[in-house]
Amino acid sequence: MNKYEAVYHFTLYRGEHTLDQVKPAALRADPEVVKAACTHGKGLARNLMHAAESLRQDKAFALALAEVNDDPSALQYMSDALRDDKDVVMAFVSRYAGGRNLEHASERLRADNDVLRAALGSDGLALAHVPDKQRSDRQWIDIAYGSKTGAVQHVPPRLLKDRDFVLDFVTENNAKDGILQYLPAYADDREVVLEILTHDAPSLQYASEALRADPEVVMHAMFRPSLNYVPAMGFEFASLALRQDKEFAKQAIARLKGYRPDYRAAATAAIKDVQRIALASQKGVAAAEVTTLKTELRKILKALKDTPNSPYVVEQQTRNLVGFKDRLVACNDNAALMAALAEVDYARSKFYAKDRGDWMGLASAKLMNDRKFLAKVMEVTEGQALTHLGPQWQADADFILENIGPNSPPEAIPSALREDPGFVLGLLGRVQFVGQIEKVAAPGLWTDREFVLAIVARDGYFLSAASADLRADREVVSTAVARTASALRYADKSFFSDRDFIRAALVAGSEEAAAGLAEPLVSDIDFLLECLGAAANERIGMPRRLIAQVPRKVRSDKRFLVACLKRNGWCIENVPEALRYDPEVLKAAFSSRMAVWKELDLDKLRSLFPQNELAQIVSDPAVLKEILGD
Repeated sequence: MNKYEAVYHFTLYRGEHTLDQVKPAALRADPEVVKAACTHGKGLARNLMHAAESLRQDKAFALALAEVNDDPSALQYMSDALRDDKDVVMAFVSRYAGGRNLEHASERLRADNDVLRAALGSDGLALAHVPDKQRSDRQWIDIAYGSKTGAVQHVPPRLLKDRDFVLDFVTENNAKDGILQYLPAYADDREVVLEILTHDAPSLQYASEALRADPEVVMHAMFRPSLNYVPAMGFEFASLALRQDKEFAKQAIARLKGYRPDYRAAATAAIKDVQRIALASQKGVAAAEVTTLKTELRKILKALKDTPNSPYVVEQQTRNLVGFKDRLVACNDNAALMAALAEVDYARSKFYAKDRGDWMGLASAKLMNDRKFLAKVMEVTEGQALTHLGPQWQADADFILENIGPNSPPEAIPSALREDPGFVLGLLGRVQFVGQIEKVAAPGLWTDREFVLAIVARDGYFLSAASADLRADREVVSTAVARTASALRYADKSFFSDRDFIRAALVAGSEEAAAGLAEPLVSDIDFLLECLGAAANERIGMPRRLIAQVPRKVRSDKRFLVACLKRNGWCIENVPEALRYDPEVLKAAFSSRMAVWKELDLDKLRSLFPQNELAQIVSDPAVLKEILGD
């Protein structure tokens, strides 16, 4: 192995090799090799014991290693001289979480103020290695506590026995992070506990049973004076009897009235969740555990739904979920819990698609054969779970028809069902999107005339999926259009030059017929006038689409323009400029009772017609007033 191979292995495999395995031994004296061996992984500073003595005495190497090594015990492997070198010791103890290297500094430097300040600032637990005299100094205790709450356990016992000291300390330093766990002697001291709870609700869990059952103490933790946001924390640490007390919970919820709506809603839900779990315990430990897990799954699901596009949130909630895995396995026969687990699992699947459905494997075999349970799973996963059900359920037509969801993957349905016209027609009305039926139905069905006739009779939209031959079949197209007028857009282009077919469509007011009209009909003015004359007046969209489609010659025919404008004044937008201000054209447009004047140049309109003549064209006094600007 050469130098570069050694560095590569330590960098790539992160701790799978130890320095004593490196040969030749000369590499153990190479700074780059040893540095790689001591930085790529946790606790790898032990490799220093295998480094050459010359390196462990090298100040430059020690300073370089301190910049990248987070091991709180790395300094112990350096030479005595370096452990008494202030520059080296400062470099190690100043590193994030490196304060506990203070233990391995020389006795002289463990008492050095600069070293103490750096070590305690990076890791308060280094207080355990401060000389006794200085460990009693309040300034060092405060610095250590500011870095890590657990530093309190290393405060000299004589100070922790001094009630005045403890009371002053938790008052002046703002208790935090469950500090009461390090002060067991005060668990039943009401004054001390109340002072701690003013800032630190989690400490309630370390108070005595009597104080955790005291409504005043618990309410103080939940609504401590120093906290005016995210209220009601701490209720979960109250005594069981208090958590089951509905009147207490009611009073706590009432106190939320003055908080922001979002905090109030979150806190109310939290109080109810805690009480629900406590009440479930009356039915036994198993019932409480199931209720607890359901509550936690709801929280995870809410976090995923509140921030669906955040990979960070998904990763964080997945870790939470994994933390409950063993407990979930122990309750794998509870249908409601397993259904909630499936819902959470699929909520993660945008980022964890390859793991989708894995959590369903936790459900018991009994549940995985329970029709009612599987129906619930299909519901909460919007049908996605079909992929992970057994073959017997995927082939069960009735089960799929009853439980198919908008996200049920077509490939999970066996070919025999996808090729069955009766099954596919049975999906109509049971799926949210008709496009889903196109994906489920086997391609061969869209060439089956009887099937296509049957399905377009239910929804003409399906004409779009039919084979080219069937989209040219008059009966199929007529059936589709009769059901869904807009389906005409999917018909074969030959229909748009079929006189009888198009006449019927235009008379019915079909905008699709108007938009797709082809030669020779699109240029046949007499045919168009005949259709417009017979068209229902209430279908005003068709004339507007028609006038936009016809060639310039037809659009310049005054008879055609007047016929369109009488039915839809907005057709004025497609009238040629030369005819737009023609009196007959304008009169037809205004007769439609639409605000067509908004499409006209009013100055030009007023200049072209005297007021009396304009009044005859417009006919509506209110509109005339608008045009004249009166």
